[in-house]
Amino acid sequence: SGNLKDDGAGIQGAEQPKKKKKKKDRTEAILKSEFELPTHLVPLESDTAAQKLKKQRAAKALKSKFKSKKKEAEHAKRQNDWKNFASGGKSKKKKKNPIVGHTSIFATGSEVDSKVGVGHQHARNMTASTGERKRHKFL
Repeated sequence: SGNLKDDGAGIQGAEQPKKKKKKKDRTEAILKSEFELPTHLVPLESDTAAQKLKKQRAAKALKSKFKSKKKEAEHAKRQNDWKNFASGGKSKKKKKNPIVGHTSIFATGSEVDSKVGVGHQHARNMTASTGERKRHKFL
């Protein structure tokens, strides 16, 4: 090709592979930015009424597009925040699985004469009754 030059570092005029920008960076940039009207759309005193109207319409369309992108970026940020929260966030602690190694609180002992009661049977046995009430003694 006639208009491509090689200067040792690479071929000039040839398209270099573009690096993809991260979505996170783009959304943060959109959220922080403010709308600025391009200089070519600023109405001048020398413009005719038709030209002013055309510039106003173009400016309105650009502003509307900017607002919608900003709204989408806010929505995406809220969505990602919620997903991070719901998945446990970026905490360093690992949560223990309550199901693994869990015994039922309604489990009975393995002996034939074991009694049924609420509580972990492996931790301690049921309280033995003394036979005499401590409170609410009825006649």
